[in-house]
Amino acid sequence: MTLNDKQFEYQSERIRDAVSREIKNIHIPRPNIPRPPFWWYIEPYVLIGVAVFSFFFLYGMRMVSHIDNKTEVLARMDERIARIQWNVSFPDDPVGLTTPIHDRWVNQLKYESEQQKE
Repeated sequence: MTLNDKQFEYQSERIRDAVSREIKNIHIPRPNIPRPPFWWYIEPYVLIGVAVFSFFFLYGMRMVSHIDNKTEVLARMDERIARIQWNVSFPDDPVGLTTPIHDRWVNQLKYESEQQKE
């Protein structure tokens, strides 16, 4: 190796270092790519499980609401039966002391009985 070769090698190495330093110092702005939605990171079987669980949960709640509606209907029927029993127990109650508060059924029967008496 001659002196020129050593100089050439040294210079090329210095140039290479300078270029790599310049390249490192260049600030390239990152592209503003929006993040994908969170469910892209979730495993598919987990998503399927959540969907199936949600379906059964909501379907169960629907069944509960149907049962509540039926219970409400039965409670109304029980209430009507209780009103009839109340009216049978206390047929003559002109003062209204024994009638339940806000009992429209009893008031209606009283009204009908008054209409029939006239």
